[in-house]
Amino acid sequence: MVAIAIRSQSNETVDAVRERLCALFPDDAAEVTRQITLAVACAEHLNIKVTPELLENLVTEHLRAKVAAKPPRFRMPPAIPLGRV
Repeated sequence: MVAIAIRSQSNETVDAVRERLCALFPDDAAEVTRQITLAVACAEHLNIKVTPELLENLVTEHLRAKVAAKPPRFRMPPAIPLGRV
Protein backbone atom coordinates (compact mmCIF):
# COMPACT_ATOMS: atom_id res chain seq x y z
CA MET A 1 0.00 0.00 0.00
CA VAL A 2 1.20 3.46 -0.84
CA ALA A 3 1.89 5.71 2.12
CA ILE A 4 0.48 9.19 1.70
CA ALA A 5 1.94 11.99 3.75
CA ILE A 6 -0.86 14.29 4.85
CA ARG A 7 -0.20 17.20 7.14
CA SER A 8 -3.77 17.50 8.37
CA GLN A 9 -4.74 13.85 8.69
CA SER A 10 -3.11 10.67 9.91
CA ASN A 11 -2.38 7.78 7.59
CA GLU A 12 -4.94 5.70 9.50
CA THR A 13 -7.67 8.08 8.37
CA VAL A 14 -6.53 7.88 4.74
CA ASP A 15 -6.31 4.09 4.96
CA ALA A 16 -9.87 3.91 6.30
CA VAL A 17 -11.13 6.06 3.41
CA ARG A 18 -9.15 3.94 0.94
CA GLU A 19 -10.66 0.73 2.33
CA ARG A 20 -14.22 2.06 2.05
CA LEU A 21 -13.67 3.27 -1.50
CA CYS A 22 -11.96 0.04 -2.56
CA ALA A 23 -15.05 -1.78 -1.32
CA LEU A 24 -17.23 0.48 -3.51
CA PHE A 25 -14.91 0.24 -6.54
CA PRO A 26 -13.25 -3.19 -6.24
CA ASP A 27 -11.99 -3.26 -9.83
CA ASP A 28 -10.14 0.05 -9.53
CA ALA A 29 -8.05 -0.22 -6.36
CA ALA A 30 -5.03 1.37 -8.03
CA GLU A 31 -7.20 4.21 -9.34
CA VAL A 32 -8.67 4.74 -5.86
CA THR A 33 -5.17 5.19 -4.44
CA ARG A 34 -4.23 7.51 -7.31
CA GLN A 35 -7.33 9.67 -6.86
CA ILE A 36 -6.79 9.90 -3.10
CA THR A 37 -3.20 11.02 -3.65
CA LEU A 38 -4.30 13.64 -6.18
CA ALA A 39 -7.15 14.92 -4.02
CA VAL A 40 -4.91 15.30 -0.98
CA ALA A 41 -2.19 17.06 -2.98
CA CYS A 42 -4.70 19.48 -4.55
CA ALA A 43 -6.42 20.26 -1.25
CA GLU A 44 -3.14 20.87 0.55
CA HIS A 45 -1.89 23.04 -2.31
CA LEU A 46 -5.00 25.18 -1.92
CA ASN A 47 -4.64 25.20 1.90
CA ILE A 48 -7.93 23.35 2.35
CA LYS A 49 -8.15 21.20 5.45
CA VAL A 50 -8.46 17.59 4.36
CA THR A 51 -11.20 15.87 6.33
CA PRO A 52 -12.19 12.23 5.85
CA GLU A 53 -15.63 13.34 4.60
CA LEU A 54 -14.17 15.78 2.08
CA LEU A 55 -11.65 13.24 0.85
CA GLU A 56 -14.20 10.46 0.51
CA ASN A 57 -16.78 12.65 -1.24
CA LEU A 58 -14.28 14.14 -3.67
CA VAL A 59 -12.72 10.84 -4.65
CA THR A 60 -16.10 9.11 -4.90
CA GLU A 61 -17.36 11.77 -7.32
CA HIS A 62 -14.22 11.50 -9.44
CA LEU A 63 -14.49 7.72 -9.60
CA ARG A 64 -18.22 7.80 -10.40
CA ALA A 65 -17.55 10.27 -13.21
CA LYS A 66 -14.84 8.01 -14.63
CA VAL A 67 -17.19 5.01 -14.54
CA ALA A 68 -19.99 6.99 -16.20
CA ALA A 69 -17.64 8.23 -18.94
CA LYS A 70 -16.69 4.73 -20.08
CA PRO A 71 -18.36 3.79 -23.37
CA PRO A 72 -20.88 0.96 -23.23
CA ARG A 73 -19.55 -2.42 -24.19
CA PHE A 74 -20.02 -3.60 -27.70
CA ARG A 75 -23.28 -5.53 -27.90
CA MET A 76 -24.31 -7.91 -30.61
CA PRO A 77 -27.68 -7.15 -32.17
CA PRO A 78 -30.40 -9.63 -31.20
CA ALA A 79 -30.60 -12.65 -33.45
CA ILE A 80 -33.45 -12.70 -35.96
CA PRO A 81 -35.51 -15.89 -35.56
CA LEU A 82 -35.56 -18.20 -38.57
CA GLY A 83 -38.53 -17.67 -40.83
CA ARG A 84 -38.79 -13.97 -40.01
CA VAL A 85 -36.93 -11.39 -41.93
